[in-house]
Amino acid sequence: MTVRLWDSRSGAPGRVLSGHIKSISSISISPSEDRIFSGSGDGTIRVWDMNTGESRVIVSPDHDALAEVWDFFIYSYGLGDVEEFIVDFKYSRSCNQIATIHGDENVRLWSEDAGVFQHSLKHDTEVSCFAISSCGQWIACGSGDSVWLWNFVVEDGIQQWKCISKTPDFSFRYVRNIAWRPDNLEFAIGYDDSSIRVWRLQTGSNALSIQLVWSIGPAPLVVAGAVIIDTVGLSDVNRRLLLQRGAIDGSLLKEV
Repeated sequence: MTVRLWDSRSGAPGRVLSGHIKSISSISISPSEDRIFSGSGDGTIRVWDMNTGESRVIVSPDHDALAEVWDFFIYSYGLGDVEEFIVDFKYSRSCNQIATIHGDENVRLWSEDAGVFQHSLKHDTEVSCFAISSCGQWIACGSGDSVWLWNFVVEDGIQQWKCISKTPDFSFRYVRNIAWRPDNLEFAIGYDDSSIRVWRLQTGSNALSIQLVWSIGPAPLVVAGAVIIDTVGLSDVNRRLLLQRGAIDGSLLKEV
């Protein structure tokens, strides 16, 4: 229920920040490094002043401001049946927004200063984890066995989050963790079978594509010695997976 600060060089304990009434699930530090955001099982997000140790609640289940902006759902007032417990949250430095997940199909976006609910990113199944890119323009959300990629775009003069693409859901394993590579549009996905896959976003003038960079983990599929030649309908992703499992690219044999 407390946030404890430590000197990163000496390891000496520093200030202890108290205010939450239930366990803390996530912590984020502002880019200016003068504030700390903490999310708790009490359903609140607090922002702490690093210098004074004082805090204020910016997101709360009974925040009056929610009644005015909660029009994305059919509920007119309050949080409806949304779980109060904050599973995780992230801070977007470019958009000055806080993103939270609550154990359902949505990622909710709040204003940093007033904690006003702004928008919800809707998915087909429960969102288990998410990550914001270092540039702040992309949110990768794990939902079921795929990752939804949201981009902060401008349409008709309005800035908004839009789902641009999803990773292929061929793994049949649930996504448990996501991490973006700093200053790069590559992200790693950890699945519940202990496998890891790294994907790269390829952005062009007219289109966006997702490419599998590499994967590692349990290998239930073994195709050692198999030759891939003159196949029809085999995607680049599945071709690469087969090659990683021991298959041979028959097109290369033709050239020899």
